[in-house]
Amino acid sequence: MKILTKRFSLLLTILFLAVTATTAQTAKTYQQMNGDEQKVFIAEHSAKVAKAISNRDYALTEEYRWLIKQYVDAYLRRVNNGKTEAGRSDIKLVLERGSQHVPTITKIFEANGVSPIIGIYLPMIESEFRNDLTSPMGAIGMFQFLAPTAQKYGLTPEERTDIEKSATAAAKFLAELQNTFSSDAMKEALALTAYNQGPRAVKESLQVISEEKDKSCTLCSLNANKTRLSQNMQTEGLKYVPMFFAAAIVGENPQSFGIQLNPLSSYTQK
Repeated sequence: MKILTKRFSLLLTILFLAVTATTAQTAKTYQQMNGDEQKVFIAEHSAKVAKAISNRDYALTEEYRWLIKQYVDAYLRRVNNGKTEAGRSDIKLVLERGSQHVPTITKIFEANGVSPIIGIYLPMIESEFRNDLTSPMGAIGMFQFLAPTAQKYGLTPEERTDIEKSATAAAKFLAELQNTFSSDAMKEALALTAYNQGPRAVKESLQVISEEKDKSCTLCSLNANKTRLSQNMQTEGLKYVPMFFAAAIVGENPQSFGIQLNPLSSYTQK
């Protein structure tokens, strides 16, 4: 019964996002909105993404939503740009590529107790759904696993480019990370940050801000005190969740950005 209830809840979340995006077809595109309208759009859809990944509300501050908007605007500049190279590709091409993998990814993440929305947009910000990428640090595949982490979650170095096996490893890793930060109201967001930085780095950052921590928005506190954190956390780690939110906002509302596709979460059947 618990499994059926969880699956029904996840299905409702995905359908809610899809219906919301379909409604946007008759509204202004993001490009047509003025600055205040764009801020409202970002606030509304950030709240929906938070609800989809956690089944709770995130108390995001205006400053934090501004960070999300910067990445949404960066994606906007790539709409219809005609490019195909990694990191610069036309966003429509990225979403089309992602739609091919959504059925596999959502099934695996749901089976491991992690939001399918996390499963969809994690590889979008890691690799833009490209399985042929190798990072300067040696991370490989759609989910960009380094060899030691891959081995810990049952992958051989070669299996990092096996989409089904790497998605399973990523889902297990995130499930473990969410459990690590289970006492925090933003455990899913902290798990995402730890996927990028490692759990130790996130724990150390939380310790640094322990006295200034706003329990309703841990990520907001981390960002507000970023100059006290490690250089890598400042330059990369704190950007990871805003990037994720931006990817999910664009991917779940493509028609709001003039992209004639359905929300990625609707592509659940091959």
